[in-house]
Amino acid sequence: MCLKCVCFCARFRRQLRGNMGSMIIAWNRLSFVGAALACALAWALCSCSSAPSEGLASDASSLPGSDSSASAAASAAASSKGGFDAVSDRSASKAGASSSTNGASASSSADQSSSAVSSGREEQTEAAAPASEPAAQPPELTDAIMGASTVSAETMAKAYEQRGVPYPADVYAEAGAATIEEFARLCVEETEAEGVRADVLFAQAMHETAWLQFGNQVSVEQNNFGGLGAVNAGGAGEVFPDVRTGLRAQVQHLKAYASTDDLVNDIVDTRFDLVERGCAPTVHDLGGRWAWPGDTYGDAIMDVVRTMYEIEHGSVLTESAVGGAPEEAS
Repeated sequence: MCLKCVCFCARFRRQLRGNMGSMIIAWNRLSFVGAALACALAWALCSCSSAPSEGLASDASSLPGSDSSASAAASAAASSKGGFDAVSDRSASKAGASSSTNGASASSSADQSSSAVSSGREEQTEAAAPASEPAAQPPELTDAIMGASTVSAETMAKAYEQRGVPYPADVYAEAGAATIEEFARLCVEETEAEGVRADVLFAQAMHETAWLQFGNQVSVEQNNFGGLGAVNAGGAGEVFPDVRTGLRAQVQHLKAYASTDDLVNDIVDTRFDLVERGCAPTVHDLGGRWAWPGDTYGDAIMDVVRTMYEIEHGSVLTESAVGGAPEEAS
């Protein structure tokens, strides 16, 4: 056997002996502990055998398999469950209260938001609403021939109805104006085309024809509402095919006196070139020109204009001066 093998065997033997000694010591210690445990067990058994029967019964009732233990366990479980349910109920109640509070807060916030939005809309509406404008003043009433009418066609028809005379519908229905309303509408249309005042045209026609009743040199069938051509020498005057043409000729004759502007519509007034253009810009200037001698001619026409003006605008007016604007009476 080699020297290395001999040395290894010797070393192994010494280690084995040392290990065996350690194992024996450990065993001895375990034996001592086991003996102590056995003594304690024996003492416990002796104590149990000397205890009274009530204690045994009491101990027995506390054993896991007994009925009383089961009842106690059930009671404890029920109590525990009841407490848990109470806690759960309290938690749920708090949660519900919190939810109600949150809901109320949310509702309040929503109401405030809605109120704010409504207020904002009202402010925007108030801001967008235009400031109230003062009531429109009635137009100035003058005796100028050219310009815008101061009354409407409806007012002209109302003034005629208030006069209480019959309208010759049997004649003018075939001539394009079956009613006084249609007659007034034609007056407005023809004057607007040439820039002449419709209220002046209508008033002159009513004065010249005695409110369409005629009776002088011109007859109702001639559709001549301005006495055109009916001179003092006894001429019967011009004849026109319908109401519109007769009103157009009268408008053109008024424009010839009051303005130097060209005509818009084709000329139908056969006496247009006999007038000195622009020589009579006002109604009062027509006296001694359109009518002879015509001292009250302008006043008669303006009386009709004033009547219609009062119907539409509700003002009581008086004439301040010839050719001047009327003044409103107090």
